[in-house]
Amino acid sequence: MERKIVPFSLDYVEVTEPLLVNAQNAQIEFIKKFDVERILSRFRETAGLDTKGAKPYIGWEDSLIGGHFIGHYFTACAQLVKMTGDKEVAEHLTYIVEELRKCQKALNSGFLSAAYILDPDNVEKQFDIEEGKAEGQTWVPWYALHKVFQGIIDIFVLTDNEMALEVAKDFGVWIYNRVIKWDKKTKERLLQTEYGGMNDSLYELYKITGETIYRDAASQFDDPVLYERLTTTPNALNCIHANTTIPKFLGALNCVDAHRKVEGITCDEYEKYFDYAKKFFDIVVEKQSYITGGISDMEHFREDGKMDAARTQCNCESCCSYNMLKLARCLFLFTGEKKYMDYYENTLRNAILGAINPENGTTTYFSPMATGYYKLFGKEKVEENMLWCCTGTGTEDFTKLGDSIYFQEEDTLYVNLYIDSILKWKEKGVTLHQNSDVTRSEKAEFTFSFDDVHDRKYLKIKFRIPDWVCDKLTFSMNDKSLQLMEESGFYVLDTVFHHQDKIVVHYPMKVEAYGLEDCPSVFGFKYGPTVLAAKLDTTDMDESVWAGIDVIAPAWKIVGKNRAKLQIKYAQTSRKVLETEELTLMNGMSIDEFLSDTSRFFVKEEGEDIKFRLRGTNAESIFGEELMFVPYNTITNCRYGIYWYFKEEINSIC
Repeated sequence: MERKIVPFSLDYVEVTEPLLVNAQNAQIEFIKKFDVERILSRFRETAGLDTKGAKPYIGWEDSLIGGHFIGHYFTACAQLVKMTGDKEVAEHLTYIVEELRKCQKALNSGFLSAAYILDPDNVEKQFDIEEGKAEGQTWVPWYALHKVFQGIIDIFVLTDNEMALEVAKDFGVWIYNRVIKWDKKTKERLLQTEYGGMNDSLYELYKITGETIYRDAASQFDDPVLYERLTTTPNALNCIHANTTIPKFLGALNCVDAHRKVEGITCDEYEKYFDYAKKFFDIVVEKQSYITGGISDMEHFREDGKMDAARTQCNCESCCSYNMLKLARCLFLFTGEKKYMDYYENTLRNAILGAINPENGTTTYFSPMATGYYKLFGKEKVEENMLWCCTGTGTEDFTKLGDSIYFQEEDTLYVNLYIDSILKWKEKGVTLHQNSDVTRSEKAEFTFSFDDVHDRKYLKIKFRIPDWVCDKLTFSMNDKSLQLMEESGFYVLDTVFHHQDKIVVHYPMKVEAYGLEDCPSVFGFKYGPTVLAAKLDTTDMDESVWAGIDVIAPAWKIVGKNRAKLQIKYAQTSRKVLETEELTLMNGMSIDEFLSDTSRFFVKEEGEDIKFRLRGTNAESIFGEELMFVPYNTITNCRYGIYWYFKEEINSIC
């Protein structure tokens, strides 16, 4: 049965948790540094219009996939306008859309591209090359085009800009006219490439307009053969490019949604896509994900369950986390199953929040899972930034932080994330203040206030039971204990509320160990939902190595007195384990004893910041002091170690 769960609009939810707000504000400041004329310059050049002396930004934006960042920028700005009502950014978007419309008219086509121009007499040459009709250099043009296309759709959806819809529709007509001509051979060729979420966006436009040409264009990018192979064949993801693959399943899921909502049908052919998306998600989370929720090594999936063997300085491409969060959110809207929000919370708090420098809003491309490395961020000055794909997804991540904390299903309110925030449920005249801090406190307070203070309101609240709690949640209302029923991973409160009623939720936490399937002696640690990492030194952090086009990674892996320098090869795992990554358990303790109650050995330091000293190992003899663990998502300027090997007297590193 189709669920009726819907998200709250971004202007209904205000995030107030300092850690998230600081990152959000830094990202907004970063976004506002961009010059609109430079953003538009290559679109104008493609259309043969005056660029007003402006040139494209450098790096990936001055390349054959130029426009990929700009598309994310469009979406981020639209989200920012929806969230805050920022008039300056709204005016910039209005101007951008008007200028894009001029570009379309100059070309007498819906085509829009900010990519490097191979041939001024044939601005679509990259697409001809991709289809095998011409020779020359190309770099996933449909991928870059998708970002711009989706960005324009988002400007319409989030800011009610009617011209943006006209731009998107004509853009979609151009796409339709191109892809509907593909023969079987050409289609098979294109489906092997990275095309982002072209079908996802086209199905979205179909849902908005009801015009079937967008549905038919979208179906050209559907790949049921791939969906089935990757979800039914053992270890099929090995060596597959991760960020190419995840959006393809987003498109599959939106295919189902579009046919349900527009046509009211649920035929078996499309319902299979739903099952494929669920199976794919489960495989990635269970067999390909690290403790942070991040995935990939050097942009690729590895052997299922072989995650320790793939821990390098090139793990966890940020774009992959961005797309997995989109998939998790969509699957929750379809099913209401809490496991999708368990993943969402973990990945948002750790992989996403751990990938931004809150001092300047720059983000990482890779987030190393190998101990002894550090995070490398993009340049603070936008004119020097390489503008990776992960720079673009980062702008989106931090302008939509409030989009999955609360959901509604008719009269039911879902509290899915324990994040300090304010929900204004305008239709019901209800404001909900959540006062929580899961990094420091084991309770959350929810205060309900009404527009009419004399009103009484019946509400049904579902509180997600987090997968990280070490005991049962307890509830009280106005200082009176409540006994709530559990329903499919949620505690349900079903009652009449008065103005200023307060619900207090206690969620017990402790430090717990999380292993990796391919090595029984390696563990990372979490305190509640927060991944912990041991802070290491800052030695030799000014040397980097090539890790892709305009992408770099740390050169030196250093743990204590041991070090290694590795060269990176694209799509391959470059790994070295140092002896100093292995900790010996003291006093004859076994690994089983250590794991039976890990929290006994993590001693919390006094003070406001979260710090734990690890006791019971030989770390002091290696590092000169006990290891200090802090929230991974706060580390920006030193080496760190999330995972550590533990041994008894005769054990050794995997």
